[in-house]
Parts: sequence; structure tokens; C-alpha cells
Amino acid sequence: MLKKNNYLIPEIINKEKFKPYGDLIEKPLLGNRTDFVANLQKSDEAKNQSISITRIEFSKGPISIDLLEKHLHTSQTFFPMDVEKYLIVVAPDKLNQPDVEKIKAFIVPGTMAINYYLGTWHSPMQVLERDGVFAILMYLLGSDRDQQWSKIDKVMVKIN
Repeated sequence: MLKKNNYLIPEIINKEKFKPYGDLIEKPLLGNRTDFVANLQKSDEAKNQSISITRIEFSKGPISIDLLEKHLHTSQTFFPMDVEKYLIVVAPDKLNQPDVEKIKAFIVPGTMAINYYLGTWHSPMQVLERDGVFAILMYLLGSDRDQQWSKIDKVMVKIN
């Protein structure tokens, strides 16, 4: 965890740093199409594939995180549709709770999608600079078992 004056300092995301938590999906750099191998995961119980569109308001002022979620039955992929850049906060699992000693924050450009692995603790999405729109791909059970929430002590995130 990169901290300065009790603030979590976000890192610029790259595949190596994000690999324990998921996959990065980048737009094609050359030509019309680039194929990616993303580790889309689901439990045998998860049968209903879901694609949703969500609009997220710009995160004004100091950003604080006090709630993390994880999905035990599915990976979750966020495709920016109209986003400048966004903040993600992740933590590994420790005894079915987020390991807040190892919490990390990343700045992600709006040209890059992320796929959280099944069971990855993450904060709700935070968009930077202006409101944003994402498409979300995941599987659903259709019950309260679709996601698990965990309250954590407030973590302040410093955005430059």
C-alpha cells in the first residue's frame, strides 16, 4: 500500500501490478480488432449472464472508501463507454474479509477495461474529471448471494 500522510496514493495501472486482481483489456492499437484472453469466471451455480449499463457521477473533492464488495460466483468486467479516467481500489481476501493492510488504488484511463477476478475485493467505481458511463458484464444468481459487502475503516485516497 502506497501511503503518504495517511492518504492512499493511487498507482498508474499496468498488467503486472493488476494481475493478482484481474485482467486489463486495452483498445486496439493497430488495425480494427485485437483479441484478448480475459479470465471470465463463474461458479456452476451462476447461470444468468448479465450486461448492464451504469452512469456514475464524477467523484468530487476528497475520495474516501469505507465499503468494499466481492462476487463469489462471477468475475465482473467494466467496459468504459464514455469515461475520461477512473479510480479503482482493490484488496486481497484474508479470511473472507478484505485485507486492508494490502489495499491498493489504481488510476485507469478511460480507454482500458478491467476484469475483476471472482472473489476480488473492490470498491464501487469512482470516475474522475467528469461523469462516466460503463457497460458491466457478469453472471448472476438472482439472489443476495450475488455480492458480499464489507465495511472497512475509512481510507482517504489522494488524487493529484
